[in-house]
Amino acid sequence: MPLSMEHTPTLSRSALMWPEEMPREVFDTWIKPHIEHSGEPPSFHEDPLEGNPWYGYLRGRSPKHWSSARWQLVKVMLAHAPFEERALNLASQLAARWSEYEESGTWRQTVVPDSRERLESCLHYLRLHRSMPAPLICAVHLSSWLVLDGHHRLAALKLLPEGSEIALEVWLCQEAP
Repeated sequence: MPLSMEHTPTLSRSALMWPEEMPREVFDTWIKPHIEHSGEPPSFHEDPLEGNPWYGYLRGRSPKHWSSARWQLVKVMLAHAPFEERALNLASQLAARWSEYEESGTWRQTVVPDSRERLESCLHYLRLHRSMPAPLICAVHLSSWLVLDGHHRLAALKLLPEGSEIALEVWLCQEAP
């Protein structure tokens, strides 16, 4: 479904240049919140410049790269998902902060200002529905999955009691970033 001003009134016209090849759920989960937080994306065909808030977010690639890539929605159990080590470490760190928070009532701030609220929301949804609030957004890189969006959802999974296996939905981008 092409993006339209009717469905996304807070987004600018340049944000609407993302073609429909990118699944709508990927756009809504990964790209749209960043537009609302950081403003205009770089030109559709140009790579974002270092220092631009979009540079790290898009892994130094252009919006065209991500929208023209092949996307596939897969279901997998956490134990069988080949997430990159960095993503697993970050999820473990977030889970450890949550455990500290539950014990002390004090949250150690992270780079993401609303990190505690995000994690709390994901954990609440996961416990209530026994499913993720949204699929993770990942790119296949070498033999592992690079998490583009979903570190807090991944951390919430790590906070479930052992043996609480929940199938993950993951949007996989088949192009290496």
